[in-house]
This record gives sequence, structure tokens and C-alpha cells, in this order.
Amino acid sequence: MLKILIIAIVSLGCGSTPQNQPKVPVQNTINEDFNSFIVKFSSDRAFQIGRISFPLPLYTENEQGKSIVKKILQKEWKYTDFIGIEKKNKKNVIEIEIASNSNAKLIYSMEDNGVYVIHHFIKKAGKWYLNKISDESD
Repeated sequence: MLKILIIAIVSLGCGSTPQNQPKVPVQNTINEDFNSFIVKFSSDRAFQIGRISFPLPLYTENEQGKSIVKKILQKEWKYTDFIGIEKKNKKNVIEIEIASNSNAKLIYSMEDNGVYVIHHFIKKAGKWYLNKISDESD
């Protein structure tokens, strides 16, 4: 009797799926909210390194106004706690601009000294990545 029950269960489990049953696509990507992402990006060193597109271009201008692009390598990157930076000094200002569902900017500025740095983020496969920095400081 036990053999018949086991064979019946195995037979039922091995059947093919009916052709008229719709197949549900499996979503392999995560669609991250930028605000949630930036909190983790700011607080987790390993996560931050994993979400930067290295070599990271840093755009600046020299004293003559000529554009310069420097590539930051992973070994040169210094961890930045963007949330903590603003709390340390009232002159530090962090602004977030979400241009679209796949482009966002984190702008770091300091009152009274001309520091103005834009961190550009893009979303790839549902995940946010820092893909360039523009230093527009005076």
C-alpha cells in the first residue's frame, strides 16, 4: 500500500504543466528607491565600493578654465558618509535631485567657501551606481 501511495505522489509531481496556464515571468532585478539607496551608500563602506563604476571620472577645471578629467581608481577612493558630513558641520549642505527614474544627483556644497561637487548616479538593471563626479567649486 505504501509503495502505491509513493508512486502516485511521484507520478502527480512529475506531470507537465498545462499549456493554457500562463507563465509568470520571474523578475531578477531589484528596482531600488534612490533615497533608500543613498542611505545605505552613505553608511556601508563595502556597499559603496560595490556601487561605484570604476575608474570613476572626476571632471574639474584648471585655473585657465580648461576642462580636466581625472580617473579615480578603486584603490584611490576614500569612503564618504554623505549623511554624516552634513551633520558634522552646519555649513555642509547635501541636496538630492532626482531627474528621472534612472538619473539622480547628490550635490555637496559648503556655505561661504565655494565648494560645489555633484555626484552623478545612474540606474542600471534596477540598481543605482555612482558613475561620475563634477567638481564645480570656485
